[in-house]
Amino acid sequence: MNKLFKTTRYAAVIIFGLVLMTAIVVADSIELGKGGGKGSGDGSGPVYFDSSTVATLSGTLTKQYSDWNARGDGNYCGTGQHFEFTAGGTAYSLILAPVTYMNDNGLALEVGDSVTVTGSIVDAYVSGFADQFIIAVTVNGVDLRDAAGYPLWRGGNGANGTGEGKGPQGQTYFDPNTVTTLSGTLTESLYYWNADGNGNYTGSGMHFIFTAGGQQYYLMLGPWWFLEDAGIALEEGMSIKVTGSVVDPYFDGYTDHEYLIASSITYSGQTVDLRDGEGYPLWRGGNALNYSAPSYVQEQAGALSGTVAAVRVRSHGKNFDPGVELKVRANGTRYTVYLGPQYYCEGLGVGVAKGDQVRIRASIQDRECVATTLKANGKLYRLRNNNGSPKWVSGN
Repeated sequence: MNKLFKTTRYAAVIIFGLVLMTAIVVADSIELGKGGGKGSGDGSGPVYFDSSTVATLSGTLTKQYSDWNARGDGNYCGTGQHFEFTAGGTAYSLILAPVTYMNDNGLALEVGDSVTVTGSIVDAYVSGFADQFIIAVTVNGVDLRDAAGYPLWRGGNGANGTGEGKGPQGQTYFDPNTVTTLSGTLTESLYYWNADGNGNYTGSGMHFIFTAGGQQYYLMLGPWWFLEDAGIALEEGMSIKVTGSVVDPYFDGYTDHEYLIASSITYSGQTVDLRDGEGYPLWRGGNALNYSAPSYVQEQAGALSGTVAAVRVRSHGKNFDPGVELKVRANGTRYTVYLGPQYYCEGLGVGVAKGDQVRIRASIQDRECVATTLKANGKLYRLRNNNGSPKWVSGN
C-alpha cells in the first residue's frame, strides 16, 4: 500500500459508492482532487468525521503511507499526510493535513516521532489499512480541523475541488460545437460529481438534475466553494440559466439524460463563469500548464542516484496544479526532485514509494532537481525532453 497514488483509487471508490456511482475511473481518467471543507448544501460530501468519538491519544508514528487523496469527503479530509499511528498497543490509520499546511505551522513529521493526537476515531471505510481511522483535529498542539472536522486549510492549497486541465491524458467530453443556453430549474441534487482527470470535461463539482423546456439533463457544475466565492449558493428548486455543452451520456448509472457541462450559470442576474470556451475548468489556475516548479537550467543538467525518503503531492498555492515531488537522499545530501503535474505522473503510471532506489536525470540546482527522466523499480519514466520542455504540454 506504499505505492504512489494507491489511496486515490480507494478514495474514488468510496465517494462514488456514496453518490450512487461505481467504477468510473478508467485507464485515461486520472483521479485528482475533490473539494473538501465547510460549506452549505449537499455538495459538501459524506461526513466520516464523528464529533462524538473525538479522543486524545499519545503514541508513535510507525509507518508512513503515500499522501491521502480523498478530497471532497465532507468534513472528513483533503489531501494530507497519512501515517500508521500506534497508541496503547493499537494501530490506527492517522489522517492528517497537506504537508504544505503542516510545514507552514511548524509540524514536520516522520516515522518514529512521538505525537499526541486529538481526533475522531471511526471504523475503517477503506480496506488495506488499520481497523480504525483517526481523523485528526490537532497534532502536537497544531490545529488541523475545527470542532466539526472541517479542514482549516480549505481554500489555501487548491486541494478542494480541483479539475483536470489541458493535457495529453484527459478525455475531452466538453464539445464547443454543442454549446447552448438554457433556462430551467435545479430539480434534484445529485451531490458531488467526482470524475477528475477528464481533460476539458470537469473536475469535482456539484451535480444536479436540471429541467429546461420539459427536458431533463445531468448538469455538471463546479466546486461549491468556487460558486459560493462568487456569491451563489445553489439548492434544489432554484431557477437558473445555464450555458454549456450538451453531450451524450458516457458513465454507467447516469444514462437517462443528456449531460450539460456548464461553462457559465446565471442566477438572479449574476453570472459566474465556470469553464473557458474549450471547457477547461477555471477553478484550476493554470489549466495544467500552471504547474509550479523551478525553471529547468540546461547548463546544470546531470544525474544522481539515491533513495526515496518521501513522496509528496503539493500544489504550492490555490492557483497551481498539484505536482509530484520526491525527497531523495544521494551522496549524503537530501534533494527535492520535481517530477511534474500529478495527473501526468499518474497517466505515466509512476509508482514510487519511500525506500525505493531511483536514478534521476535532471537540472540539478543546489538541492533542487527538475527531472527529465526517472528510473524506478526497473521502469523509465520520461517527464521532460532533453532540453527541459515538459512532455505534459501538447507538442513537446
